[in-house]
Amino acid sequence: MKEKYILVNDVGTTGVRAVVFGRDTRVISESYAEIPQIYPQPGWIEQDPEALFESCVEVGNKALREAGAKPDDIAAMGIATQRASSLLWDAVTGKPVYNIITWQDTRMSDVCDKVNRSFLFRFLHLAGGAYQRVAPLSEKLRRNPLGKLLITAAHF
Repeated sequence: MKEKYILVNDVGTTGVRAVVFGRDTRVISESYAEIPQIYPQPGWIEQDPEALFESCVEVGNKALREAGAKPDDIAAMGIATQRASSLLWDAVTGKPVYNIITWQDTRMSDVCDKVNRSFLFRFLHLAGGAYQRVAPLSEKLRRNPLGKLLITAAHF
């Protein structure tokens, strides 16, 4: 029987890494590519979602080639991604509506600070509720005509 592998993609802030592991957890091969960041304004940090996807595919394919493995040889896959980065895409076309707004982006810091100070947030936090940083996403939705349409359509 041909050996099966585990493929792991680590999508970091500045790069994407793919690692192929054997069943015994030893590293068989590894590949890395940098991800460019976009700075439209001070404090705004974005990434091109298409470029990020292509980088993931590129490093995954390279790691598989270096391991002498094919996609059918992968028994499992793990993915680690950036925390609290936001992306909207069109459900029909599958195309991104805007760039990824990364977790480092500070354009909505004032909104986050206000939420963090609110009684409801503190209560939910103490009660064990999960907090996701959706403020950058909400800002994009409010300012983007397609985003506004998506918000409206979600209520029908």
